[in-house]
Amino acid sequence: MQKTRIARIEELGEVVGGGTPKTENPEYWNGDIPWISPSDLTGYTNVYISRGANNITELGLKKSSTKLLPKGTVLLSSRAPVGYLAIAENDICTNQGFKSIICNESINNLYLYYYLKQNTDQLKAFASGATFPELSGKSLKKIKIEVFEDIDYQKTIADIVYKYDRLIEINNKRIKLLEQTAQEIYKEWFVRFRFPGYENTRFENGLPTGWNVCRLDEIASILMGQSPESIYYNRSNDGLPFHQGVGSYGDYYLIDDVYSTEGKRIAEPNSIIFSVRAPVGRININLNKIILGRGVAAINSKTGNNHYLYWALRNRFSEEDTIGNGSIFVSVTKDELNKQKMLVPEQRLILLFDNIASTYEKEQRCLYLSNQNLIKQRDYLLPRLMSGKLEV
Repeated sequence: MQKTRIARIEELGEVVGGGTPKTENPEYWNGDIPWISPSDLTGYTNVYISRGANNITELGLKKSSTKLLPKGTVLLSSRAPVGYLAIAENDICTNQGFKSIICNESINNLYLYYYLKQNTDQLKAFASGATFPELSGKSLKKIKIEVFEDIDYQKTIADIVYKYDRLIEINNKRIKLLEQTAQEIYKEWFVRFRFPGYENTRFENGLPTGWNVCRLDEIASILMGQSPESIYYNRSNDGLPFHQGVGSYGDYYLIDDVYSTEGKRIAEPNSIIFSVRAPVGRININLNKIILGRGVAAINSKTGNNHYLYWALRNRFSEEDTIGNGSIFVSVTKDELNKQKMLVPEQRLILLFDNIASTYEKEQRCLYLSNQNLIKQRDYLLPRLMSGKLEV
């Protein structure tokens, strides 16, 4: 049985805050030192980070107004929100929204990352502030955690869990590549007009002969959502998955989390789920039959070519909130959605593209479902390994 001990964070490493140099001072900015903010970790799923993940802070620094964090530092967002985590893949700087931990020889940094990852509620409990809770460096230092004394054993646990995250990361890269390939083919054929046989095609009024521009409701069926009363909502998988906004959107597929036992607006699997309330125009696919809430609509091709329609809509609404109105937040009515102008190529090309895009999406879906299984396995193992209930 491996021995454990109770240690304060300050016993395991140095806690370092971040900062933002004065933007008007050019001697700090436009350099090669990566500099990140909590926004860069929003939706970030990888363990290691080398620079601004969302390209928000990619300019970098020439020098830092705070301590330069060495490779391997555990980065922890300490405000708005508390608990985002990553490990520095290289020397890095952060803004004031971080309290980072430079681990000493008594703790494996990957082990500490996973320990904190599964105990973010504990971190949040030490944060103070009603409007924007913040975890101070002083509070973080005093937090006590139970760790295995043997650092080699810590590393063994961390390495086991990281294998799952590494596979998930590789699959995510493959998913992104498949998505980018389908998108690039769409743009090459239907935006730049370099489709198969374009060399021998005549153009009229800027479009290839035989192509048209139609209203969306001429080529697609649209079902607007309607939210049932909240008394029917649950998280115990009772009823059908319920979606009423982008809060349950994933990168490509909807994330089924909330369920409802009532609801009249039902979308069949593989529908295009379009957000009709701020932000207007975000798109996902539903893997299962779902209940549509008032913030979304289900769109399906009348000819069964949903893969073409998906990318046509993605291209049309590449910028969100380009349609709709509202004094508080943007929303769009069914009538406004119906009359959106859509490019309709000749059916031969639609069928050809749809077949290609569907092949990519099938592989993408397999990788996504594989990741969901890996995540379940990882989340099952992690607490058991950390608690010692499962020995290695």
